Amino acid sequence: MHENFIWNTIIRRCSQAKNPQRALYFYARMRRKGRLPDSFTFPSALKASADLFDSRKGQEIHCLALKTGHASTFYLQTNLALFYASCGEMKSARQVFEEMPKSDAIAWNVMIAGCLRSGCFVEAVNLYSHMKLEGCRADGHTLVSIASACANIGAIGFGKYVHGYACKLGLTVVVPLLNALIDMYGKCGCSVDAHALFDEVSERTLVSWSTMMNVYAIHGRASDVFDAFSGMKEQGFSPDEIVFTSVLCACSHAGLLEEGKRWFRDMTEIYGISPTIQHYGCMVDLLGRAGRLKEAYELIQRMPVKPDAAIWRALAGACLVSGELYLAEDAAKHLIELNSSPDGGDLVLLSNVYARLGRWEDVVWARKGMELNVGHKTASCSYIELNNVVHGFLSGNVSNPESHMITDMLSQMAEKVLSETFIAAALLVRPKAVIHFGASPSTDYYHCSTVTHFEVCD
Repeated sequence: MHENFIWNTIIRRCSQAKNPQRALYFYARMRRKGRLPDSFTFPSALKASADLFDSRKGQEIHCLALKTGHASTFYLQTNLALFYASCGEMKSARQVFEEMPKSDAIAWNVMIAGCLRSGCFVEAVNLYSHMKLEGCRADGHTLVSIASACANIGAIGFGKYVHGYACKLGLTVVVPLLNALIDMYGKCGCSVDAHALFDEVSERTLVSWSTMMNVYAIHGRASDVFDAFSGMKEQGFSPDEIVFTSVLCACSHAGLLEEGKRWFRDMTEIYGISPTIQHYGCMVDLLGRAGRLKEAYELIQRMPVKPDAAIWRALAGACLVSGELYLAEDAAKHLIELNSSPDGGDLVLLSNVYARLGRWEDVVWARKGMELNVGHKTASCSYIELNNVVHGFLSGNVSNPESHMITDMLSQMAEKVLSETFIAAALLVRPKAVIHFGASPSTDYYHCSTVTHFEVCD
């Protein structure tokens, strides 16, 4: 027992010191010495596995915990759920969570945060609702996660409820929660509310400033971004990479080419920040919007990092709009070459370029690649909030119980528009289906808001 205490102390210290490799090294040595891990060993070893995203190692530890009879303790079950959630295996995390005899706020927070990391925003909101129904009181960590989930699905009604609940609990002095609420209001289109909340933050951090600047940027308020940058510096904060991403994004949305170039140059020369792939992406977008396509292409060629799909996609789209078809073809080809199994939406882009060039044999090749499922098209998703309940609509998915009614309504509208000699094709897309769902007779609603996450729309 004394020897286990020593091993557990070493493993725990390594794990807490953010040295997961060392923690697992001592865990392996402990096993080789013939010592059986106990209820104090497993949590630290699982945390180390989670920090390394080592799913296989964590599963081995889970199996040993089951064999030794330690997997049923509440503390270890919470750590197992955390491990699986950290590795993105939400199905396994949910299974462990549901096997718990009871769930405290920590266990609920683990599941909600896991859903958030995995992009399961609606499920995160639903888990929070179940948490409330079971009488478990939320804390600041819970509300930060839920505010972020609301931001991603545009659930402004539910987000306002979270804000109100935070006021009730006296948590509006918690700066990370205020930052999350500012982000939520901004991404849900309520920049005025975001600004009002920002004014209430008495002890602003660099994250507070960068969050508010990002809100201004996505709303195209470049002058407000620049003013906030000055205010941030007056309070003694030095800008970081995230701040400059917001600044360059604002310049791009506002079409401020020369200002964007100056900020990009100052970032390196004055503030000593090396541009990241996000900064280069903003500059390519800025140059593309300004029609400086060759300059954008030359910037990509000079990048010290390998351009990602977003950069090539931005250049190809800008070239297609501007009629620079050969440059668009080159960008689209680079885009296809990035993946051994190219995204179907990128094949659509390349097909459109070939069609504009009149190269119909190449158009057929690209279309065949899509039809034969050579590439997979990342599905886009729309959300609609009705009475604080969020409904998700995925491209091609008809699981909603009212999908037939929505389809009938779209068909009727298409016939109506066709009878007026208009083109109805633009109506037959998923975002319209979301709107019609919100306007259907069966939805007696008080508040309705929608948001769409687009990958590609062909």
